[in-house]
Amino acid sequence: MDVVAGIDAARARWNVLEHPFYTRWEQGDLTREELARYAGEYRHAVVALARAAHTARLHADEEAQHIALWDDFASALGTEPADPLPQTRCCATAWAAADDELGAAAILYAIEAGQPAISETTTPASATGSGSTRGATSASAAATVVPAPRSHHTSTEGPAPEIVAP
Repeated sequence: MDVVAGIDAARARWNVLEHPFYTRWEQGDLTREELARYAGEYRHAVVALARAAHTARLHADEEAQHIALWDDFASALGTEPADPLPQTRCCATAWAAADDELGAAAILYAIEAGQPAISETTTPASATGSGSTRGATSASAAATVVPAPRSHHTSTEGPAPEIVAP
């Protein structure tokens, strides 16, 4: 099996589109509090992705700009900057771990190859006044909303990581 096929196989095993948190998000069933918590935690992953892009020398400026967009999204939800939970720290550390261009490019591929499928099912969303994400529009029109990273989890079944627990 070549490297790309191996990465694709891993992505298929931990398909974020099948995770219960993502399914609830897609259905508009997240509360504002859940989305705000997610926004604060995922910000750390966005920073790590920008670091990987910088190391890979691939669209680093674009990824760095996503940090401000994500901060705007989190701020609109009332999220205060905070240290990441251990699971988030694990994910962010893994995403930023490569110290060479090829390794960082492989990390970027593993993360970004799923974006087209995610984009087909996700619209930018924030919580509405009713406390639900159903039918909501983006708190920051420019923010791209994506589902939670799977990091070290090995199954799409069972409870979501703490970063998405109520």
